[in-house]
Amino acid sequence: MKKALMFFTPAILAALLGCGKSEEGANTLVIQNYIGTVSIQGGGGTRAAEIGAPVAAGETIVTAGISSVDLVYNQTALVRINENTTVRVDSVIAGMKKSTDLSLQKGSVFNTVSKLKENESFSVSTPTMVVAVRGTSFRVSTDANSSDTDVLSGTVKVNPVQGGRVVSEVTNLVGENSRAEIKRDQVREIIKNRKIAVAAINAARMQKLRDDLNRIDHAVVDRLNPGLRKEFRMKVLQMRQDRYEMMEKQRDERIKKFFEKKKQEGARIRARFMEKRQAQQGKPSLFDRLREKQKEIDEKRREKKKERAEKIKEKKENRTELRPEKKNNLFEKLREKQKEAAAKRKEKKEDLQKKREEALKKRLGGK
Repeated sequence: MKKALMFFTPAILAALLGCGKSEEGANTLVIQNYIGTVSIQGGGGTRAAEIGAPVAAGETIVTAGISSVDLVYNQTALVRINENTTVRVDSVIAGMKKSTDLSLQKGSVFNTVSKLKENESFSVSTPTMVVAVRGTSFRVSTDANSSDTDVLSGTVKVNPVQGGRVVSEVTNLVGENSRAEIKRDQVREIIKNRKIAVAAINAARMQKLRDDLNRIDHAVVDRLNPGLRKEFRMKVLQMRQDRYEMMEKQRDERIKKFFEKKKQEGARIRARFMEKRQAQQGKPSLFDRLREKQKEIDEKRREKKKERAEKIKEKKENRTELRPEKKNNLFEKLREKQKEAAAKRKEKKEDLQKKREEALKKRLGGK
């Protein structure tokens, strides 16, 4: 019970959000509600069921004990997969594909389908039978020994299956409030006699069927188009006219409340935005603050550049003033060095002259 309640609110939201003309789940089977343990198996591995998630062709839905899952196709079909069931989605009506085909490997599945176009079909196959419809409500069940179908409204076409091949030569129609069953050991006899036994659904079985279907969340049924929704509630569930009208009124009220809530939330958001805008009117905007900051940065750069230029100019002027003085000092030093060099040369010359004279005197004195 807790699990059912836990998924009630998301299912309602899914129903309300799907009321518009544009359908996010158009042309796909979309999970609208589930209870217990439900897994989706496909080429990408196994994943847990999620409300709003699509189930693509080629994927298999597996339910555990005390579990079920409800799927809706484009407002025109409802698929309820019961506990301990394995169903593979072989194809879905989309684009050039004109048929929706489910393969029931074990367990039971209920389907309610609105009237399809002339070139479209909806079918459920089991190891011993194929049930095809163009617009009806029916359940298909299968186990290790047999397969059966119960029709609650409309008419279905049933063909036996032998060795994995559909025997199209043998066809039986099963009408409203009737059922057909094909056991594995009866397939040859049915093909031979070209007849499938059809019987009325007894009162106890019919009541059990309706009790099971009454457990489908009303928000999931609200996803169906008005015609199919009315047929399901009044014809399949045998709902009284006044109760049906009450359900439709409650649905309209939920939708109205949902959009009113959204409108109020939008108004609150706009009010908060206007408050912030008014509070910021006396303050500079972010752009203005950034522009002022950039101006300060540019001003500091100009000041630093000006200071560097003044320092360079001052150095140049100092060098210009010092240059003549350095030049004169350099000339003075050169003249002094020249004088010193000339004095040294003169001194050396005089010393050399003295030595020559002394040497000459010595030679003359010796003679």
